[in-house]
Amino acid sequence: MTPLSKRLGIFLAISIGLNLLLAGLWLGRGLRGRGPHGPLGAHSAEVDGVRRHPALRRAFDGKAPEFAARRQAAREARRNVAQSLEQQPFERARVEAALSALRAENLRSQELLHNQLVSVAERGSPEQRRELGRTFLRERP
Repeated sequence: MTPLSKRLGIFLAISIGLNLLLAGLWLGRGLRGRGPHGPLGAHSAEVDGVRRHPALRRAFDGKAPEFAARRQAAREARRNVAQSLEQQPFERARVEAALSALRAENLRSQELLHNQLVSVAERGSPEQRRELGRTFLRERP
């Protein structure tokens, strides 16, 4: 094998590998959709339920600034956890405090979400509530 053909073989292998990588990324994004967190920022039955139920969509749209604030606060809390884990020297109390703050923020986000769901269910007909219940029973990947 000549040096030129050897180089061409290496470049061909690299080119095929890069093409396969890009094709996989493109297909993965296309199959998953907009991103791993969906429109409300979490994998949850609530997110899928919002897509299917116009009344739920309206209720969530009405609270969009509050949901955005909760998402931002959760991002900050996760960032604080990451920083406390990376800090040298390691401080157990700081990590525990950051995790506690994240847990509290997650609870506030869930309370907002659940309050909106209860509000919609309260105004809905028995059939609409039954459909909401079915939505939340479905298993998610």
